[in-house]
Amino acid sequence: MAWLPKSFAPVSVLVYFAIAGVAAKYLFAWIKSVSIYITDPNNVNAANINVQKLKDITVAFVPIIGILLGVFVLVLLYREMKGNIPVAKRRGLAKNVDPERQPLLDTILTMPWTHWFFGLLCAWVIFLLLFSVMLTNIRDGIGDGIWQGLYYWLQQQQVARGNQPWYYYLMLIPMYEQIGVVFGLIGIIRSIVQPTRFRLFMVYWFVGNVILYSWAAEKMPWLMIHMTMPMLILAAIGLEPVVVTCINFVKNLFARFSSPHEAVNSIGNGGDMQEYPKARPKIGIFATSISFLGVIMAMLLLLPTVHNMYEVAYVHPADGPHEMMVYVQTTTDVNTVMAKVDALDQRMFGGKHQMQIGLTGDATWPYAWYLRDYSNVCFDFPTGCPGWKNVPVIIAGGDNPYSVEQQYGGASNNPNKYTYQQYKMRTWWDEGYKPPATGGIGPGLWLSYGNNPPTNAKFNLGLAAQHIWQWWWQRRAIGDTGGAYDMVLFIRNDLSTTVKP
Repeated sequence: MAWLPKSFAPVSVLVYFAIAGVAAKYLFAWIKSVSIYITDPNNVNAANINVQKLKDITVAFVPIIGILLGVFVLVLLYREMKGNIPVAKRRGLAKNVDPERQPLLDTILTMPWTHWFFGLLCAWVIFLLLFSVMLTNIRDGIGDGIWQGLYYWLQQQQVARGNQPWYYYLMLIPMYEQIGVVFGLIGIIRSIVQPTRFRLFMVYWFVGNVILYSWAAEKMPWLMIHMTMPMLILAAIGLEPVVVTCINFVKNLFARFSSPHEAVNSIGNGGDMQEYPKARPKIGIFATSISFLGVIMAMLLLLPTVHNMYEVAYVHPADGPHEMMVYVQTTTDVNTVMAKVDALDQRMFGGKHQMQIGLTGDATWPYAWYLRDYSNVCFDFPTGCPGWKNVPVIIAGGDNPYSVEQQYGGASNNPNKYTYQQYKMRTWWDEGYKPPATGGIGPGLWLSYGNNPPTNAKFNLGLAAQHIWQWWWQRRAIGDTGGAYDMVLFIRNDLSTTVKP
């Protein structure tokens, strides 16, 4: 009976999720139908026009809403200046709220209007500054900030960028957040058994986000933060009892060695001061042992968590084949190419960024950013600049760079031809964990054997644990590391003697 919840709060949460689940089914079905409609080629133009109308209407009404709100605030301030302040008493829903048992509702329903106003004002200022790019694009920024994000996510339900399976985050999060996963689950159990409003909200936040982002068609590793934030708070809730027990045990231990007993002063019947021993909470051996084991487990789980954080942030920050969190990443070869381009520009133009550079369409990103300081860049080379001949540098990209190499490469003694070197523009983590229907072999076989399992192979727990362990500590890739999108750097032959590609 001690393990039973002391209130109906957990039951209410379960009922909420049951009702929300049914409602979500119909909501998601409606979202899917809308997504199918707006991504249909026959409806794209009409959808874009309607979204633009919503933006225009919103931008037109924002000043009106601001004026009305300003008038409303001025009226309230005028009434207060005249002394027409309403008598402080509970009204409406606030009458039915118990301040002690429902402090959050009490705060919301009894908060002064000034708090609501300044809260709304702060939120609006943050929104306006961020979406208008620091007030440089106010009109489009307001419309995009309110409607374009929703429109984008509706479109992505059919695009499904990444094409990841529903269990993507259930694989990704344990790969990096060991202490958060283990003690987060413990925190969920504790939050349900010993509920408070805050704890139940954390459970709702975490579980709801996992369901929502696992359902959403676009799944990217950076969206993991929306799940890990509440998960780590739940992990702290799960760790709290063992940490507090260990701290109290150590305090009692030190107190015993420092003095036989502590005393408190009290005045007796005769007016004399008397001493009574101060009672100390007793901690059982079993509870202490379990708590110390929990702390030790937390420290052990913290080691791979910190190690993974260090690896992905400092050792492999752009190494897609070895970091599942990186996904598709621009490689450090881009820095190598830019170093050669800058060296040649330094030689020809004294580093003034005036050298002509041809950039083919499939290399526009990321070089549109890296070449932002160069004034003579031809995008979509050569069709984008038909008058350009024998440019010093060409950067091309593509899944099959062989044809480009054949077109521009040539004999070393021909100044109109180019010396070239192939690099990796983007690399990615092996995706053999995907279901067979989408080109993978499934998570079980992939964890056990990588992307080349033997015939009639089945999931092998020992091999899977071994591969995960080796990846944790040695970053030994589980699957293939050859997935890449290539690029080629061409330097005109008469210049290549100075700067080798």
